[in-house]
Amino acid sequence: MNKIIIIGFLAFQSIATQAQLAESFEDGDYTSNPTWTPDDADNWTIQSNQLQSNSSNVGASFQISTASSRALNAQWEFLINLQFNTSGLNYVDVYLTSELSTLTSSSNKGYFVRIGEADDDISLYKANLGSQTILIDGANGITNHSNNLLRIKVIRDVANNWTLERDDTGGTDYFLEGTATDNSFTASNYFGIRILQSTVSFHTKHFFDEVYVGDIVIESVPPVLESVQVVSGNSMNLIFSEKLEVGSAQIKTNYSINNGVEMPENALLQPDGKSVALTFSKGFPDGIPSILSATGVKDLVGNEMLPITKSFLFFIPVPDKNKDIILTEVFADPSPKLGLPEKEFLEILNRSSHPIDVAGWQLSDGSSTGVFPAQVILPNEYWIVTSSSNASEFLPFGKVIGLTNFPTLNNSGDMLTLKNPSAVTIDSLTYSLSWYRDADKEEGGWSLELIDPSNPCGEEDNWNSSEDEKGGTPGKQNSIFANKPDLTGPKLLSVTAITPKQLVLKFDEKLKKEVISLTSFSLLPSIDVLTASFKNIDLKEIQLGLSEDMKTRQSYSLAIDNLSDCNGNLVQDEFRKLDFALPEKADSLEIIVNELLFNPRPNGVDFVEVYNNSPKYVNLKNWKLANLEGGVVKNAETISLDNFIIAPQSYMAFTEDVFLLKNNYPQGQEKFFFKTDLPSLPDDEGSIALVDDQGKVIDFFVYNNDMHSELIKDDEGISLERISFSDGSDQNWKSASSASGFATPGYVNSNLRPESVAAEGTINVVPEIITPGLGIQDFAKINYAFEQPGYVANIKIVDQQGRLIKTIANNETLGFEGFYRWDGEQEDGSKSRAGYYIVWFEAFNVDGSVKTFRKRIVVATR
Repeated sequence: MNKIIIIGFLAFQSIATQAQLAESFEDGDYTSNPTWTPDDADNWTIQSNQLQSNSSNVGASFQISTASSRALNAQWEFLINLQFNTSGLNYVDVYLTSELSTLTSSSNKGYFVRIGEADDDISLYKANLGSQTILIDGANGITNHSNNLLRIKVIRDVANNWTLERDDTGGTDYFLEGTATDNSFTASNYFGIRILQSTVSFHTKHFFDEVYVGDIVIESVPPVLESVQVVSGNSMNLIFSEKLEVGSAQIKTNYSINNGVEMPENALLQPDGKSVALTFSKGFPDGIPSILSATGVKDLVGNEMLPITKSFLFFIPVPDKNKDIILTEVFADPSPKLGLPEKEFLEILNRSSHPIDVAGWQLSDGSSTGVFPAQVILPNEYWIVTSSSNASEFLPFGKVIGLTNFPTLNNSGDMLTLKNPSAVTIDSLTYSLSWYRDADKEEGGWSLELIDPSNPCGEEDNWNSSEDEKGGTPGKQNSIFANKPDLTGPKLLSVTAITPKQLVLKFDEKLKKEVISLTSFSLLPSIDVLTASFKNIDLKEIQLGLSEDMKTRQSYSLAIDNLSDCNGNLVQDEFRKLDFALPEKADSLEIIVNELLFNPRPNGVDFVEVYNNSPKYVNLKNWKLANLEGGVVKNAETISLDNFIIAPQSYMAFTEDVFLLKNNYPQGQEKFFFKTDLPSLPDDEGSIALVDDQGKVIDFFVYNNDMHSELIKDDEGISLERISFSDGSDQNWKSASSASGFATPGYVNSNLRPESVAAEGTINVVPEIITPGLGIQDFAKINYAFEQPGYVANIKIVDQQGRLIKTIANNETLGFEGFYRWDGEQEDGSKSRAGYYIVWFEAFNVDGSVKTFRKRIVVATR
């Protein structure tokens, strides 16, 4: 760090005491404390606490001065900003000493610094009765810029030796322009500024600030060795905080490696004055940290450094390979705070056998990318990676790398990639909320940790939530560290035809990143595979291009050979083949709501089952489950953002917790369960709608708890099932049977009846024998069919003596065909006794046609 040596500028007040001048213009006024006298008050102003030129005159000069008597054994320092390229007609003279207030008078004597002129330099001059003599000729071209921010320092010591220094960044890392000796003038009355301006375009483009005239500032801070830069196998550069005295900097015995074991052959101070190049006879050890010691080095004023040791590392770079450095911890949701800073971080580990410099590596989440600074990571070292603004907060926990554009880690899940400067992916990770496996820890404050670093391909199975009481283990071995090798091959989960000539294959784990052989895939009926490539960076999906179009409603089979996961395990035999077909767009009622549980048990979960009532394969990607209120879709929840095919005549149960659903209904077919968010499903009444990817309502069901059987006292945990795939009436829904466990998620409904429709002009009853309450044939379908719609029906159940048992329909209008249902209840809701009963069915229309039917039905018992 460069030392800032500016007297009084820490709390800079305008003062003029003891023959000193210190001015920062913070009072916004140059007319007092101290008093500056301009040639014309309109030529000068104060802006943003700086003295600024304000003259619009051209081809002439203007000036301002203040009393200053310091001339011997003194230091002058000032900040100047010229917002233009200087020239022979546009420059500034700053008078350090002046006998007269009129600086350019032919009677004046003094010394001044000229900034600019034809050579665009900074030089020291002597003015004597109208003549000007250059004492120090500075380097040319310094002010040939559109914006020149300069800090200039001049020192005259007791022996009348002059030094001129400048920093062309406005800082205090001074460059020596030159030295001179002159004692022509030993007194002063004024310090002043004179501007030569050729055109109006330079108006208001001169700024002055932080003026100091006073005692020579004696520096007392010693130099500091800031860094060691290894140049080659036997040379290095030492970077110090300030310019050094040549003699001490080049004494070889001031430096050694590993506590004096070896000293350099050469020590050479570099032209910048701040760095020393060391060369050794022996090469540095490859990949092993060493210690450099330095002592006795002095700065330009003789301050001697404190002895110091710094570690350094030389290594011969080895080409980066996949998984050399891996992501081992993710802290995406730091709130609520437990024992870690409330800031996001990642952790990386060098699992290779050699050091790796991550300079230029990139960390990305797809939307933002952070670039790593130069940093060598040794084998088996853990490093915390976070935002550069948060890096200091993690220093107590371990080694930290701060990135200026650290990606935001999404709480619910994200896809991260770590690439080297050649854009080679070294590691990638796609985490999700489910990896926590703990509902409380999902809420925040806990990190996700890798279990076995030797199995970096394990993905979800190799990650879990931290068990450390602080919520994570940044910068050190994870709290759940264990040996968990991957000995199992991947599974082919799905094959989706996204176009007639393209397939996407999805696997349960990351595959080996290599060129994919076309011979690894075979289709029946036979179609040649022309192309094969990974679909994205998670290496879990492969896209195939086919030689010809697939046919709709044709079942195909795909087989996989010689594909392995990231750890080299081949695809499991029992999961290397899958059937698939080309999907088609579904029409209304081709995918139907088939079963609904809206009032689960206290430890249960809602579910919605759908059935593909068509010969089509249908892709449910971007379909939604929603409520339907007044014909308006509300509270829509997307089923899947990925391809998701439902086959003809197949079931799929959607739920928010697959584990709870299976736990409550062991007979449920878990392979047809799918975890997704559901819309609101109130316990008393509500609706569920199935909406396709274009927003079209394909099917919906408006339910209420009165639709459950009257024989059921408590409907908690009991689903409503469709009886018929084709009927849309309220009569088509019934409580799931007790024999099925009160729900049938993922498989055929317990209430499903064959689609038996009466011949035209008749009715039939299926089955003729029912056993109410036993869950087996516990209700009857009363099917009807007429030659035209518009009949009005009265339907009753009577016993053998003709007494009314139950009214099924009273003056209800009928369609062409349909059915009614009898569950064996009596009018008061009680169960009918075992015995013979009659279904009395009367239908009439406006033409006076009357049809009467009587069908026997038996209520049985065990």
